Amino acid sequence: MFEKVFEIGPFFRAEESHTRRHVSEFTSVDIEMAFADIYDVMNVLERLLAYVIETVIKNNAEELSLLNVTLKPIQLPLKRFTYKEMLEELRKEGRVLNWGDDFGTEENRILGKKHPYYYFITHFPTKTKPFYIQPCEEDPEVSESFDLMYQWLELASGGTRISDRNLLEKRLREQGLNPESFKSHLAVFDYGMPVHAGWGLGFDRLMMVLTRRTNIREVILFPRDKFRLEP
Repeated sequence: MFEKVFEIGPFFRAEESHTRRHVSEFTSVDIEMAFADIYDVMNVLERLLAYVIETVIKNNAEELSLLNVTLKPIQLPLKRFTYKEMLEELRKEGRVLNWGDDFGTEENRILGKKHPYYYFITHFPTKTKPFYIQPCEEDPEVSESFDLMYQWLELASGGTRISDRNLLEKRLREQGLNPESFKSHLAVFDYGMPVHAGWGLGFDRLMMVLTRRTNIREVILFPRDKFRLEP
């Protein structure tokens, strides 16, 4: 077993959203770590982000100048806010959401104006997250999950993964999924699965932020969306 793995590769999805930040093919940077939890992988993510920004500043001054972009090193640790805290912030701004409601573009823009930097939103409701995200032991309605944000834009998502097969099957059923359809995936857990965590970072969205572009298609050589498949 490899305790720490990563990949950088293309992802494809039938993307219904046609916005400046959505495409049907995108590049994702993913990690998974054994014997780690939400806080461990958040630390890795923010350190990676800080390193990337420092490296770009050091090695790409000419390119940044051509783009009329000024980058500054970020201070660690990044600020962290829970989903519950963000609900309260939105309420104070006149946007009243119920527990479990998703943050839409309007809500994210409100939060982005209040937090014009990189930050984490953590501990989303369990029911809103994928079946493999670990519920908190002290409150199963809350999950060990997070999103990395830059202002209003989500750059990455991650959290602690479920390592217990019985709980994983329970979560599949709760989301209306048939465990039989995940037979090959579940079989791995019969050999024993350590506590583990991970995240996926949208490389193209990060490039948007670093280059201060407002459309994700500007940072992809051949952008593909619901209206363009070729070239």
